[in-house]
Amino acid sequence: MKIMNGKKRTVAEVNEIWQKRYREEINQLSLTQREVFLALFPDKGITPEQLEGQITNGSIKEFKYTERYYRGNPLIDEIGNQLGYTKEQLYKLLKDGIF
Repeated sequence: MKIMNGKKRTVAEVNEIWQKRYREEINQLSLTQREVFLALFPDKGITPEQLEGQITNGSIKEFKYTERYYRGNPLIDEIGNQLGYTKEQLYKLLKDGIF
């Protein structure tokens, strides 16, 4: 048992609470479209047009017309996977703005 917020909790409960907080933090990480392209070009040598060409699931409108990309959006996982990025690398990009 551990004490958290003045309550006794099991280790599993504490872990669940921390995982939920971590997921909430990750979901709120975001970059503007400009910041994404500025990070991708030096890392992958990819232009915005090339990146748009790799989106194959019909999400191109969402990708092209959004102002901010949030880590919690499944589209970010899809694009990252297509470009060969791990979840950890995507987290770093959205947290620090660099790979």
